[in-house]
Amino acid sequence: MIRKFIITLITACFSFTAVSQTLIPANDDMFEQGNFWIWEYKNHLGEFSSLERYEVVAVKGDLITVEMATQYPGQDQFSAHHRFKFVLDDCLSAYEDLRKKPYWRLKGFYYKGPDQVWTKGSRGLNVQVFEEKFNCMQILDAANIQFEHKFTDRNLENVGAATLFQNSKVRPPRKVEYYSWYIFQPYKLGGIAGYKVFNPGKGDNEFTFELVEWNMSSR
Repeated sequence: MIRKFIITLITACFSFTAVSQTLIPANDDMFEQGNFWIWEYKNHLGEFSSLERYEVVAVKGDLITVEMATQYPGQDQFSAHHRFKFVLDDCLSAYEDLRKKPYWRLKGFYYKGPDQVWTKGSRGLNVQVFEEKFNCMQILDAANIQFEHKFTDRNLENVGAATLFQNSKVRPPRKVEYYSWYIFQPYKLGGIAGYKVFNPGKGDNEFTFELVEWNMSSR
């Protein structure tokens, strides 16, 4: 037992990426019907661009349906445009055993057509619509160094002082969902994306989002 502890300590000192750091993943309590999260998008000048809302509109057993809606400047309400269905354990399991990750899929992705009817639009491969906003990783497998975890402190306008973490993929392809900064503290918002920069350093193409509003009945 002592020898194992010493080896673990040495490993932690050698490389931060090898630490079996316990992160905060999404959990079922987050996804009760009626819960929602709103992120504010801003352009590279820090000017308001839009609001994006994810809202849980149905829960049937372990199958969760989230509706995506956007509100643009000059609008007084959100307009729903996509929905997706997923089983949370599918995402969590994909990061417990990274060999399963290529097989993690949404159970359905839908868009609202001109006739206001929800139409299935993909085979569920675009799991980034979930992962960009919610963390599924709890502990990095130190034997498979594929991710680098970073922590930072940031004041979020409607959250306050927060500690955030990011899961950066070490090897390409470095997909965009891995650049979200998820909330570590305060714990009540743990595992939810608090902040993200898109296209950093690319002038007019750079923009950000930040969590500004939420409703979670269990927290």
